[in-house]
Amino acid sequence: MAASSDVVTTPRSYAATPRRGPVTRLLEDERWLALVLLLPTMVLLLLFIAYPFVKGVMLSVTDARVGVPGVFVGLRNFAALMDDSIFRVAVWNTVLYTAVTTVFKLAFGLWLALLLNRHFKGKAITRAFVLLPFIIPTVLSTFA
Repeated sequence: MAASSDVVTTPRSYAATPRRGPVTRLLEDERWLALVLLLPTMVLLLLFIAYPFVKGVMLSVTDARVGVPGVFVGLRNFAALMDDSIFRVAVWNTVLYTAVTTVFKLAFGLWLALLLNRHFKGKAITRAFVLLPFIIPTVLSTFA
């Protein structure tokens, strides 16, 4: 009989770890992965927000017309607006409309919130109907 110390064990061979390429190593670094994942959003923001904003500022300081490239005029366009009575009336109407509607919406919203806070029959269904206009766009955009 062989003693238990006579048994020879061979070391187990494990599967070698796969070699990682440079792209895999780069994507495993969370800092670079975050940048890669944010890149499409940044491109869309630049394309649809930053570019129109910069283009609008550039157009506001030129005398451009449709189909004709403009010449830089500086702040002359804004000075001309200050002398325009129609523009001043439009600005006044906008400020007045914004102030009145903001106060009205605040007062109406507060009154409605106080009413819906009371206990009455059908309170849950009334709350659902009041919140429905806020819920529907979210549900539709989720489906889209």
